Formats: sequence, C-alpha cells, structure tokens
Amino acid sequence: MLFGSEEALRPILSYDPTCPLIRLRLANVIEANNAAKNEDQRSSSIPIQAAFLRHYDLDRMPDDADEWALAAKWLLELPDAQVGLAPHATVARDEALKAANHALTLDPHHAEAQQHKAAALAAISENHKD
Repeated sequence: MLFGSEEALRPILSYDPTCPLIRLRLANVIEANNAAKNEDQRSSSIPIQAAFLRHYDLDRMPDDADEWALAAKWLLELPDAQVGLAPHATVARDEALKAANHALTLDPHHAEAQQHKAAALAAISENHKD
C-alpha cells in the first residue's frame, strides 16, 4: 500500500523542496493512481514525470543510511517503474538494490537495508525468470 496521497505530498514539496524522498514518494503515488484508472483515462505523461522525479531525488540524497534504506523500500513498491529518462533509464528494482547497497555502505549493520537488499535481489531474480 502506498503511503500518502498526491494532495498531502504536494504541499510538503511546496513548503520544503529540500525534503529528502518527497519526489520519490510522489512519483510512486501519481504513477500508482494513474495505473489504477481505466486504460482510456490514463495519462501517458505520468510515467515519464514519475521517472524524472525518482531520478531527481536519488541524485540528491544525503548520505544517511535510514534515508537510503527507505528509498530502497519505496522503489520496491513499483519494481518495474522507470527511474530516469533515456538513454540512462533504469528500473526501480535495480535502483532499489543500489539504494540498499549504499545504505549498507554507510551502516553495514542496518537491518532494514539488509531486508530491502534481499527483496531487491529477489525481484531482480524473478524478473530474469520471465
């Protein structure tokens, strides 16, 4: 289940645009909301906007193990979601692994980061089976 709503997240972004992970959270919410609509009502620009927001936030993350672990968790909510724009776009499951690894570099004993790393590896492995 996605935390927050677009209506709750946009004012936070307006009030404090430096808030870590707010764009990543917003990206997941708007993309999930768009996907929940009937196909003929979906906006084709939402996945592109969400991909940009995810990449923007990840590029500006502080060196904080808790923040990186949370980024990994949220990236795993939509593992097939795009992160960044072509030609350097990746998918959320791959970025989740990078985020968990970064958290573990900052704090090798971070339990949540270890869990998210295992989940990311499982998601990557599952994707390769398909």
